[in-house]
Amino acid sequence: MMNQEDVLRELELLPVWQLRLPATKAPIETTAAVAPAEVNTHEEVGAPPYAFRCIVSEDAQWLFVLQQQQSEEAESLLQNMMKAVSVKVGQNIEQADVSAVSQFASKVIVVMGEEAAQQLLTVTQSLAELRGQPHLLSDIPVVTTYSPEGLLGSSADKSKAWEDLCLAKFTITNL
Repeated sequence: MMNQEDVLRELELLPVWQLRLPATKAPIETTAAVAPAEVNTHEEVGAPPYAFRCIVSEDAQWLFVLQQQQSEEAESLLQNMMKAVSVKVGQNIEQADVSAVSQFASKVIVVMGEEAAQQLLTVTQSLAELRGQPHLLSDIPVVTTYSPEGLLGSSADKSKAWEDLCLAKFTITNL
């Protein structure tokens, strides 16, 4: 029986999937914010629209959606996670709303964190209930997983996050 390290070696993803010192991380290029839509039908009237951070891969196949602000350690973990699935950052949008997210023409959306997943998919289910199968947003498969910030506090969930990234990669491959 293969353990997680054997699987990562077989997929030629080691030694990439490991924590690295923040000093070795490459900066993510930031672009301007995407203007929120005037009317957001997914939220209560009068409530400010939920703003996401979106990272689009260089080849535009991947779209990562997560909370806007993260610690330096979480940012480093996010970069390592993207490296592990061979994703190169093409564009980093610091502020986008639900309607802007659904306009990206990516092959898969990876939503990181329970609150972001609930807001984007307009559901109340927990992350544990949402994980494990793709959902759809404007006919684009959405894979939900843990936020990098959350993974820093719970290393037991890192293997689950890896499964989610593998599901996203499998989804892209089989489209």
